[in-house]
Amino acid sequence: MGYSTLQFDDQRLAVCLDRPGVEIDLGGIGKGWAVDRAAAVLRRRGIQQALVNAGTSSLYALGSPLGQVGWEVAVLHPREDDRFLAVTRLKDQSLSTSAGSETNFQIQDRSYSLIVDPRSGIPAVGLLSCTVLAPTATESDALSTATFVLGLDETEELVRRLGLAAMIVGTGRDLQDREGKRVVRRISPEGAGENTFWTILDSETSEKGKH
Repeated sequence: MGYSTLQFDDQRLAVCLDRPGVEIDLGGIGKGWAVDRAAAVLRRRGIQQALVNAGTSSLYALGSPLGQVGWEVAVLHPREDDRFLAVTRLKDQSLSTSAGSETNFQIQDRSYSLIVDPRSGIPAVGLLSCTVLAPTATESDALSTATFVLGLDETEELVRRLGLAAMIVGTGRDLQDREGKRVVRRISPEGAGENTFWTILDSETSEKGKH
């Protein structure tokens, strides 16, 4: 695993693998790239308002509905499919969510995410979901997966450095909440208020450590 197995040929615009038995999986950005291509087609056709939705994990908001500041988008609760955790408004922006509950497998009654941490070679653990807002769906798709692997502190550093917004959901044990409740960490660009991007809907969720 890891990007080090890839060899890039800039002149031929080609990619080679440095050993047999290795495959490229574009699952981390494939859906986001497809969403961006669909949005580009709409723009070329002169469409100014549309919401391109590729399921629960990635979407792109083109313009905004007439008379509104943006498309209202709800983020699913990471453990309960029939509940929403938060809502945000998007305009010319993408949102992607990575959650361990969406794709997982069971070993001896324990659930594991299919998102693998390349540093350890085992499924990423510690967080329930990561949602990222970015200018393109390719970026938000890639970053939501990356932040799910990175964990809280490195995610916050990365998102702030990029000037983006994100929402991380974990358990109390993961986010240093001694009461053991679910914790939502909202990250906003510098100078933006914590409620600029996210409105929390789940009243049972602790918001300790929110930013």
